[in-house]
Amino acid sequence: MHTQREVLFLDTRHSPLPRAMREQYLLDLQGWVIAMCRLAVATHGDRVTLDLIQALYGAGGVAGDFTRWQSIGPHASIRREFQLSDDAVSILLLASAPRLWGALSHVYASITPSCLFRLDQKLLELLLDDRAAVARELHRGAPLIRTKLVSVRSTGSIVPNGAVVRRLIGS
Repeated sequence: MHTQREVLFLDTRHSPLPRAMREQYLLDLQGWVIAMCRLAVATHGDRVTLDLIQALYGAGGVAGDFTRWQSIGPHASIRREFQLSDDAVSILLLASAPRLWGALSHVYASITPSCLFRLDQKLLELLLDDRAAVARELHRGAPLIRTKLVSVRSTGSIVPNGAVVRRLIGS
């Protein structure tokens, strides 16, 4: 007799995470983004940017804490719904982060002065340390672009869909 194994996940499209879970999710998401920024700065940046991150966010920023949300976080339901790769989800989260925490735009601008307070392809390449993945996920036929989860403006800035940001914060 063969039994199916059931997998538990929360469908955050219709019922957002409970408040305490949502607050922890956002803290862990912010920590992951800050950890990505610190890593990019350590590889390609300077001490001034590290000081800026420290001043704005303190010593926080542990990427590992975010892994607990791999299957139950709001981004997990977006991944399943739109069949996104891990790289696409990372791009979506990094694009949404400045909308969630405005001060991150200063960190982004400090990492690569060419971005002028916006996320662009060059900054994503630094944050993800993978030029090919960024190009693949921002291609016209890729799910992120095709489904309009993010758009690439004529200025080169990568902007998340407002509905995505609202889902991430649970509203």
